[in-house]
Amino acid sequence: MNWDRSKTILILFLIGLNAFLAAMYFAYEDDYTVSRDDIQVITTLLGQQDILLAVTDMPRSFPPVDQLNLEPAVYNSAQLVNTFFIDTSNISQTIEFGNPIFSSPEGTLTIMQHIVRFEPSQNSPNPLFNTTTENFHLAWTSFAQFLQANTDLFPSFEIDQITPAEFNQTDTGSYNFAIDSFTIEFRQHYRGYTILPNILSFTITPTGVSEILYTFYPLDGFTGLRQPIISAVQALFMFKLETAHIHTHAYNPIIITNIDLVHDIAFSEDGFGRITTVPYYRIFHTHGEPMLINAITGGAQ
Repeated sequence: MNWDRSKTILILFLIGLNAFLAAMYFAYEDDYTVSRDDIQVITTLLGQQDILLAVTDMPRSFPPVDQLNLEPAVYNSAQLVNTFFIDTSNISQTIEFGNPIFSSPEGTLTIMQHIVRFEPSQNSPNPLFNTTTENFHLAWTSFAQFLQANTDLFPSFEIDQITPAEFNQTDTGSYNFAIDSFTIEFRQHYRGYTILPNILSFTITPTGVSEILYTFYPLDGFTGLRQPIISAVQALFMFKLETAHIHTHAYNPIIITNIDLVHDIAFSEDGFGRITTVPYYRIFHTHGEPMLINAITGGAQ
């Protein structure tokens, strides 16, 4: 047998197959689009269970999605100290359960395996950490500037959400928080996707910032394996099934306020320490934390 000839034929066959699949993808790309009729159907089905769809920007297309590889979280203690403390000359260091802890009159910084925690002292010399619940707009602006000044730690981080969501927005655009504290969360964005585990959050109380949490798994790029996903309409149907046990009333329905496509950690077992993500639909609603629907399997998390 002429192995060189056979190998050439096999390569030409694979090239032709890839070209055919690419052509089929573009020919049927419209099949990966949610129609207005689909939205109307799911709106009706949700309404029968006292679930109102108030989404203004639902994902309308759902082509196959590639997963992401993330590197393990590794933190530079000196860089973090210089970021969260103004005066680094009066810092003491201790070790607790293997985690380095840095303390000074400005606050306490704890660097754990996967997460970093900073607890500013009351009346911190850093004006950023004196932001209170009464100064929401200042907090938003100040924290965004903090991220921009430290892009090495927070690359492509953008405002993601505010929790809990029980706040009232008036017609004037001001916010009245009827709660003791709230958290502003920033997350990394990459090529249109929100990387859910990469987060910087500020918990704000009437006396100032009480806690800052930071987690970051460096991006290693896409895996190269594209997989078909369900549509946003199908994800909403799974949400309907998962919330069937929630007792609602006509005057207190579940209101779905937003739905987006995010990446969250799936597993880490490739032998190189890389972490693989899975695409999820994240459904925001008024009866608790956002629900994650696996965009590949349709399962809830």
